[in-house]
Amino acid sequence: MMRLLQAGLVAGVRQLGAVVAITLLVSLAPSENAQSGTESETFWISVSPFLAWAHIIIALGLALTIGKSIGMTAEHIHHGSHRMRLMIPEHVLVSLTVQFALCAIVISILALRTPPELLVMAARVFGWAYAASIVWPAALSLGVACFGATAHAALSAYRLYRP
Repeated sequence: MMRLLQAGLVAGVRQLGAVVAITLLVSLAPSENAQSGTESETFWISVSPFLAWAHIIIALGLALTIGKSIGMTAEHIHHGSHRMRLMIPEHVLVSLTVQFALCAIVISILALRTPPELLVMAARVFGWAYAASIVWPAALSLGVACFGATAHAALSAYRLYRP
């Protein structure tokens, strides 16, 4: 089962590294001016939409990148679809591609919306009310990368099936 999700897991780990790197880069900006707590909070609230878009764009880029993990996962999906004798392998591959792509699209839409109220309230309890608007898209961008890369692998498996 892990072989079928290898491309998604690799893209997710890479996306986690990108999220950490981008967030750390942006966090350097307010520390240079030694801003107070309220100015820092205002900075993070103003920059969070740009961070959300950056996370989603990088996740889509990682999902669409052709690499060894995509090829290996495509081969495993291709071989797995031929083992299913109840369905036509071509339909299985199309279904997988559509389902994983829809998951990536829906998660990216959710990532660009406001975070859930429960997450915002939990962040307020710890004194970091602005953190919810940063953590929410960052966490969901991992799902975009995972599902997008798996959809890419399923599409590649479909192309292997077609002569």
